[in-house]
Amino acid sequence: PINLSVSALSCVGNNVVFTINAGDGDFMVDGTSGNFPPSAVPVGLVTLIGPATWTDIIVIEQRGDRQSLPLGGIDCSTGVIIPPSAPITSSAVTVLGCALDTTDGLDIFNAPDNTYCRILMKNGGVVSYSGAVPADLISLGVILAVDVYRLQGGMSVNTFPDYARVCLAGTGRLFYMDARQAPRISIELASEIVDGLTCGWIPAPGTLILTN
Repeated sequence: PINLSVSALSCVGNNVVFTINAGDGDFMVDGTSGNFPPSAVPVGLVTLIGPATWTDIIVIEQRGDRQSLPLGGIDCSTGVIIPPSAPITSSAVTVLGCALDTTDGLDIFNAPDNTYCRILMKNGGVVSYSGAVPADLISLGVILAVDVYRLQGGMSVNTFPDYARVCLAGTGRLFYMDARQAPRISIELASEIVDGLTCGWIPAPGTLILTN
């Protein structure tokens, strides 16, 4: 694996620019607000098209040890740097960054601190990271797909100390793609229905896909 290295954010007019110097690419660029590329980008100069205010920008390797590096944000109308948001921590679960329409769309139990989630697909539509869900599962009809991951000190951690239970809103078949595998292989989990959510236990971070 190549250590992930990214330059500081700056503005050129209304656009944000930074350079991915090295890492296991290609790379996904995401964040809480702002305009982000819909697909992976290579090593080199990255331009985020404005005008907008960007917050919690993060660069994520798609290969190797899949490091993640938070960059904070920037307001190009003023040039002010916005520091990364403080993660929400709990002894039981941390869930951050899920763009669900309802607060009961996802529950995680027995997960360690610094566990996060990212919505990949919802009701058959891609929310982020096109291609992250295999075509054979998309053909079944995706109700909800979520990437569950851990960060410690800006680094991606692909382990849990114990099994965690993840519940996704809806009823159907629940598939899991273990983040410790490259490429990730989908397996169907044994599941149970709890208050209208389909729940399964996972041994490590990865992708959960609920299908029809």
